[in-house]
Amino acid sequence: MKVLSLFVAVVAAAAVLDARLVAGKRVRRTVSSSDGFAFLGKFCFDFTSESSQTPGGRVKLSMTADKDQSQDIELLFFDDQDDSWPAIYQKDIPCQTKRTKAINFKDGMVPASYRAQWFQGKWELDQGRRVPINQHRRPRFWYMVASNCRGFKDLGVDIHFTNLGGSWKTEFGVNVQGLNTLYLLFFFVYAFVSSFHLYGVKQFWDKEGYLHPIVKLLTIVMVLQTVGVFCHLVNLAVYTEDGEGVGLFSAGGDLCVNLARVVFVLLLILLANGWCISTEEIPNRKLIFGGLGAFVGCYALLWLWSLGRDPASTLYVYDSVPGFFMILIDLAAGVWFHFTIFKTWNDEQDEEKSNFYRTLWMTYGAWFLTLPVIVTISHFLHPWVREKTVTTVSMIITTCAYSTLCYFLYPTRATNYFKISKIAGVSEDYAGL
Repeated sequence: MKVLSLFVAVVAAAAVLDARLVAGKRVRRTVSSSDGFAFLGKFCFDFTSESSQTPGGRVKLSMTADKDQSQDIELLFFDDQDDSWPAIYQKDIPCQTKRTKAINFKDGMVPASYRAQWFQGKWELDQGRRVPINQHRRPRFWYMVASNCRGFKDLGVDIHFTNLGGSWKTEFGVNVQGLNTLYLLFFFVYAFVSSFHLYGVKQFWDKEGYLHPIVKLLTIVMVLQTVGVFCHLVNLAVYTEDGEGVGLFSAGGDLCVNLARVVFVLLLILLANGWCISTEEIPNRKLIFGGLGAFVGCYALLWLWSLGRDPASTLYVYDSVPGFFMILIDLAAGVWFHFTIFKTWNDEQDEEKSNFYRTLWMTYGAWFLTLPVIVTISHFLHPWVREKTVTTVSMIITTCAYSTLCYFLYPTRATNYFKISKIAGVSEDYAGL
């Protein structure tokens, strides 16, 4: 319990920071640069046919300077082609050379329509300039930079990236379009499954007068997951309207979903050890909670890494050091689950319980491999479909895993598997969780 409490405290603190740092596709920030080259934002724009006169998307921009200064600021646009943004990002090359890689750098200069003359904190061109984005082959990530190659400070920017499409998709980059629909659908799925499970919990309580520890843990998983999906839905619903969302709900959603996974892994390990099914004790208690602590630590590090992540970075989250260790720990937990449940199944004499262990082994032995497999496959996906594809597949697999265990352990059939009843031994062991 102390491990989980520490995880909640760390991630809750990160959530407060995340509420301030998370930026949607409406970017408001103040930038300074000693070398006169500052990243402003990125967005995945859609494409149109070559015969179309309609741009794939638009950028609306306003800039202000808090202090009196007179300097030319160029707005540079880069895309994800090898000779554009990838050729300069995190490269130790002069600012003037970086300028030449911009899409709008032509004939040795940036057109006047992309240059702004500052005087006494005011932009002499129209405030709220709209820049059309035209591309005709495929969706691309575009990167926006303010530059003068001399240096500037306290430059305030308000950027709004938009794509083509109706109000349900215009605020989203192509890489995340459809996630609002996904979370809306799965919120109703989880609301139904959780309601069904809670109805069974009530029936069990009315009949037995207590709740089995395994049922309690599964209930915690379902409640956390449902709340997490709801928080993401609220964030995306607001994001659909303003391109910013609600950072606190986004962070809260991640917190609940990650906690649900940690508790679910704990539940599977306990079931594999036969706790409350074949034995009243928690075998290998120190090893179990040590592994749980490793899970918690990796999730916290992954979250903190994401907070300090360079917004211009194209690095996939599981290519980071915390992400790599997260995969290793997930694989280790899977191996542990396999060996433990095999031993428990082999030692079990009761046929009904033996069948339960075999079913659990076949079902969730494969589940522990899903994260490494998804991450491996994601490296073969195009960047503009990777995030929404991985999120969709992960959501489907997670929902199937949680719902299946709800069916296996539906409270009214709990007595078919569980040896432990309402005795002191259970509550004492469970208190350690």
